[in-house]
Amino acid sequence: MKFDSKRIAHEMELASIREPIARAIQSEATRRPSLRQFYRLVGAQIQEAGSAEWGIDPYEVDWISVFTPIERALWHDIRAADLVMYPQYPVDGYFVDFANPVAKVCIECDGSQWHRNTEVDAVRQRAIEAKGWTMYRIIGRDCKTDSDPETGDRGAAREFIDRIARAHPVSRGGAHE
Repeated sequence: MKFDSKRIAHEMELASIREPIARAIQSEATRRPSLRQFYRLVGAQIQEAGSAEWGIDPYEVDWISVFTPIERALWHDIRAADLVMYPQYPVDGYFVDFANPVAKVCIECDGSQWHRNTEVDAVRQRAIEAKGWTMYRIIGRDCKTDSDPETGDRGAAREFIDRIARAHPVSRGGAHE
């Protein structure tokens, strides 16, 4: 591989900009604009990596402190299945819980708040799907189901994640069984 000093300098500059943005994401007051700015900065890296590889370190942002309990539970299954899904991703003026922008696949975790706004979420989903995205929804109760390693039974969340991995090229390990 050829040494590219301009590229290295550019990546170092981006890293120095990304760190404070990643910290700003932690604050509710600055979260949404910071997320948009963060993903604008790393968008080319994500696209360049493709749908089945990480374009950035998935732990560059402390997502656990940002997630709702159901998002945190699903993130555990996403990581265990080795899917490439970026948290809190901006899509056409909205934010989705998890997304792979290269494959144009996104996941929404529907907690109790969602059940009060079904029409608003339906409009939002249609707008996102009109841009060529495929959206999957999982209810909060299913996000929190665990697999049983002793019996080999997989929880509803892991089954959901595996279904997405079989249907789309978003798994680092290839299609799931």
